[in-house]
Amino acid sequence: MYTSTSVLDSIKCFLQVTSAVLTYGVAELGKEEKLWEKLESTSYPHNQEYYRSLSATKNPETVTRLLEGSLKYDWVPLQNKYDILNSVSGYHPAAAFKFLKGNYDTFYELYGETQFNFGNILHTVVGNLKTRQDLEEATTFLESQKLGTGERAFRIAVDEVSSVLDWRDCCEEDLRDYLLAHPTSN
Repeated sequence: MYTSTSVLDSIKCFLQVTSAVLTYGVAELGKEEKLWEKLESTSYPHNQEYYRSLSATKNPETVTRLLEGSLKYDWVPLQNKYDILNSVSGYHPAAAFKFLKGNYDTFYELYGETQFNFGNILHTVVGNLKTRQDLEEATTFLESQKLGTGERAFRIAVDEVSSVLDWRDCCEEDLRDYLLAHPTSN
C-alpha cells in the first residue's frame, strides 16, 4: 500500500531526475531552444525547472537572454524574480554579479528595504564568486550601495569566499600533488 509520504518521495525523485536530464541537455547538448519554448508557454511554479536548467547553458547569449528576461517578462511572480539571478549565479557567477550590478537599483527597489530575499540575493551572488578580482569588484561596488536587509548576508558571503580563496592560495597545490601521488584504486 502506498502512503502519502512514499508518493511524495516518488514525485521528488522524479523531479530531481527530470531536473538533471534537462540541465544535462542544456549544458552538454546545447538544447536550449526546446526549454525556451517550454519556459515561455508555462507559468510559475511549473516553469522553475526550465529556467533553472537554462542557467547551465554554456552560451553567453542565452545567459544574457535569461537574466534580462527575468526582469522583463512574467515567467516568475515579482516576489520570485531573484530566483533566476540566483540560479544563473551557480553556473556563471561573474555574469550574475555583472547583471546585479547593472540592475542594482531595480533589485534594491524590489527587495532591499523590506524583504529578506535581498540577503539571499547578495549571499548567493557574492558567495558564488570564484576569483579574488571578482570578489574585490563586488565588495567595492556593494560597499558603496545601500544594502538594506542584505547587509549581514553580504558580509557573511564576503567572509566565506575570502576563506575559500585563502585556502586555495595556501593549500590547493599541496592537495593536488597529494592526490596525484595517491591515485584511487579501481
